[in-house]
Amino acid sequence: MSCFWLKILGTNPQSPIDVRVADRIARYRDLQRSVPGLEGIYEIVQAILAEKLTAYDHVLIIWAGGCPEIEVIHGDKIMPNVTAVDPAADNLRGARLIAERLGIRDEIEFIEGTLQQLPAERVYDLVTSLLVTHTISGRTAKLDYLKATRGRIKSGGYLVLADICIEASADVELLKSLYCAHAARHGVAADNIGIEMNSLSRPGILTPSKFRGLREWAGWARPAEVFRTLW
Repeated sequence: MSCFWLKILGTNPQSPIDVRVADRIARYRDLQRSVPGLEGIYEIVQAILAEKLTAYDHVLIIWAGGCPEIEVIHGDKIMPNVTAVDPAADNLRGARLIAERLGIRDEIEFIEGTLQQLPAERVYDLVTSLLVTHTISGRTAKLDYLKATRGRIKSGGYLVLADICIEASADVELLKSLYCAHAARHGVAADNIGIEMNSLSRPGILTPSKFRGLREWAGWARPAEVFRTLW
């Protein structure tokens, strides 16, 4: 997995929906501490935000449902103008729940939808796309997504991009086995990370060289690579 930066409610906690959302957040926390390197992504993203952002900047979080980006932005105490977008209602509800717990619910604009559905005039100083691209099926759709992302960034702005890239020669089954063993050492049941482990076999995952080529086709300049793990 590589991370790049590129220049250019009130809720009812007893409701079934909120219980489901809270469970999803808890499972993602298990994932963060059991997949080697995953927590490091958010740590380096926080360092990038501290270096590049001011309280006057506008930030877009794409697919905010994972929730760590909300915590990262709050943890840096900058609190720029933040928009969080996610096409899944439950995912966005989870992001709202985290923001509420942090006391910043009213400081973030939450939008249910896709990047392409945002108002055309919306552009941002910094955009985060963390673990999104590999979930998009097909090279053309990935390319369209990266082009749409580029169109949302102000001149001189930044994209913070991280995703799963696996070499064609990688032994995926061995990786799954090792990651599950690593999770067990941290007290996390294999079932709790099963979805992510299965994603390693997803057809949409590209090799690093193909992912670089796709970014170039989308019109991105050469990125500054700031973090890499085996996954």
